[in-house]
Parts: sequence; structure tokens; C-alpha cells
Amino acid sequence: MEQFAVGFGHAIVSWRKGLGFRWGSSTKEYEKRAREHSETLQVRLKSAQVGLKSADKHTRRLEQANARGDQQLKVLQGRLEDVDHLRRALPVTDRALSMARDQLMAIEAKLDILEGAANVLDLRTRGHVTPTSG
Repeated sequence: MEQFAVGFGHAIVSWRKGLGFRWGSSTKEYEKRAREHSETLQVRLKSAQVGLKSADKHTRRLEQANARGDQQLKVLQGRLEDVDHLRRALPVTDRALSMARDQLMAIEAKLDILEGAANVLDLRTRGHVTPTSG
């Protein structure tokens, strides 16, 4: 029920929910409030639509950022696997480097011996070679 009025013809007294009792008809005030409420709802609807567009834009940006984050995570996981592989290979490489150093030191000792022998041989043979005049 939208209104209750006492009398025949024009209302002398009326009552409406939200407006209360009035002398005469409350139709004009009711329609005015209904229009104002409708306009308020229209403004709120437009504001909500703008907010929805903004939320959609931010949602897309978040999805893109999430996708980039997933890609970067995969890259970092690959790098972490590479680091783990290198850490496992480090002791083997360290042993190989140690062996190479030992072999290099042995070769250097042998070269020192050969150099000494060459010097001795050179000294011994210099006295036996006669200079030729030319």
C-alpha cells in the first residue's frame, strides 16, 4: 500500500511510510523524493560503472604483473638449478685443478732438470768446438 487518505475526493489528511502524516495529499512530495532518489541512484550507477572500468583495468594490470612474475620465477628457478649444478661440480673441478697444478709442478721440475743438463752439456761442448775462421 503506497498511501492512506481519509475523505472522498481530495485528501484532507494523508499518511505515507517515510513521510508520515500530512495535511492534504503527499503525492507531489513523494514523486519529488522518488525523482531525487532515482537521480542519486543514476549518479551512483555511473560512479559504480567508472569504478568497475577502473577495477577491470587494475585487474588486467595485476594479471599481466602476475604473468611476468611467473616468467621471472621460472627464470630464477632455472638459475637456481644452474647454481645447484655448479655447486655439485665444484668439488670435482677443484680436484681436477689440484691434479693439474701437481702435474704442472712436476713438469716444471723436469724442465729445470733439463735446463741444468743443457747448461752442463753446453759448458762441456764449448771447449771442444774449435772456432773456424772464415
